[in-house]
Amino acid sequence: MTTYYESGTFGGALTIGPADEFVNLHGSGVIVDIFGTAISSTLVDGFETVESGGLDSGSTLDVELSVMSGGTVSGSTIEGVLNVASGGTVIGLTVDSDNVLYNYTLAGEAIGVTLDSGTYETISSGGVAIGTTVSNSTVFVSSGGIDSGSTLYGRGVETVYSGGEAIGTTVSSGATLALSEGAVASGYTISSGGTLQLLNYTLGGYTVSDGVVLDDMGTVFDTTVENGGTLFVENWGDGDGVASGVVVESGGTLSMGGGTVSGLTLDSGGVEVMNYGATVGTTVLSGAVEQVLGGYVSNTNISSGGVEILGGGDTYSF
Repeated sequence: MTTYYESGTFGGALTIGPADEFVNLHGSGVIVDIFGTAISSTLVDGFETVESGGLDSGSTLDVELSVMSGGTVSGSTIEGVLNVASGGTVIGLTVDSDNVLYNYTLAGEAIGVTLDSGTYETISSGGVAIGTTVSNSTVFVSSGGIDSGSTLYGRGVETVYSGGEAIGTTVSSGATLALSEGAVASGYTISSGGTLQLLNYTLGGYTVSDGVVLDDMGTVFDTTVENGGTLFVENWGDGDGVASGVVVESGGTLSMGGGTVSGLTLDSGGVEVMNYGATVGTTVLSGAVEQVLGGYVSNTNISSGGVEILGGGDTYSF
């Protein structure tokens, strides 16, 4: 392999052959095609394609970057546009708060990527992301895509669509994991301040712990809302949120902006606030409060010491 140590800044087109290694390459307004190796490049305003057998390592790239099957980009900082084709690999890429990655499409493999500053990533069919860190960015997992071991921080949102899969996602304070109908999700952890959002998705046996928000625009059943936890039930698109068999423990809250809740039990210290929607067969135990500002309630069983407050809008009790 022949190694070239570059100085100065070039513009135009450059092909790095399979037997070539370029170190400290600087370019502006460039078109770079890599079949060999580029190390510690700084490229601005242009295009880079890493071909099969090609490697770009430790570079700073403000270009439209395409990583083809058999190509690898490692340890680089990227802004602009990133497309990883099936069979392409990116490892340890960083998009920090001073950069903007306008679009990131993954059909290959990404390991240990850090996303920030409003990045939009789409993991398409065949794409696998492992150990991604997401802050102030949005990740879409399409049918056939897999996201494993991601950590979502403040204003980070991951939406998993039908046929997409999320494994072992950690949702920190201010972040959201959204699951659509037909999505596959396992081993996720919602930390205090995090939100789990259901978009026509069905979830059973979930416990809403302290500081966690479960936003139900799908179907939940056999759900427990613990002290400091919040369950929202609301409408979404053409559908209504549905919840059944919910138990709101002391310090827990059920808030309704639509939808239907049946078989609800409010333990002592539990609170339900209904702005709109319907409840059927609620049990309000001693020390619990059901406040109905609007909507329909029927077959409510109020124990001694339990409180139901009706009023403040179109409220119907029967």
